[in-house]
Amino acid sequence: MKFILTIIFFISCNYCNAQRDYLNLPKYPYDKITDSTCNYSFGKDTTQKCTYNFNTGSIEVFDLNNNLVETGSTTRLGCDGIGKNNIWKKFYKNGSIKAIENYYKGYKIDTWKYFYEDGTILRIENYFLTEEDYQNQSLLISEYEYYKNRQPKMDGQYVIDFYCKDSLYITDPSTGIQTIEEMKTLCPKKCGTWNYYFPDGSLMKKEEY
Repeated sequence: MKFILTIIFFISCNYCNAQRDYLNLPKYPYDKITDSTCNYSFGKDTTQKCTYNFNTGSIEVFDLNNNLVETGSTTRLGCDGIGKNNIWKKFYKNGSIKAIENYYKGYKIDTWKYFYEDGTILRIENYFLTEEDYQNQSLLISEYEYYKNRQPKMDGQYVIDFYCKDSLYITDPSTGIQTIEEMKTLCPKKCGTWNYYFPDGSLMKKEEY
């Protein structure tokens, strides 16, 4: 649900196309480019804008100086809206790649890569998409971090813990009083050997889990 909330603003581009009005979404300022594309400004501050293509589901997000911020594709998430899908790329202001992300219907999957501004690798994360009680959940299973000189900084792996606890706030509709209900959920838990390195690549320490 978090992913849906963070990208729900993309859906508003659909108002460029009258056939999409059934979504009943809030209307924000946009400039129609063609029958299949539009420019959309995010809210009143217009700090960012996007170009949305209805035919391909692709989105390009720009800042006020027309620097490309991120680009990717979307997919419908039932009746809830539109979610990020497949490969998304984020960029620094100089145009160099900042991150390469991978989604499946709004959930993190597979390998994510982050980069320093000069293009060298900063961090690699690997995700596993699981299903718990018919609800998808994206879990981090390994991560690797690097110094600017390309030497490893840290590496480690996770195992899925099936007995993590989470809290859910329940509101009584008659009184408005909130109570906390604990629930079991899945979460990543460090396992095996975690290695930490000095900038020259030599081992700083090890942690066993």
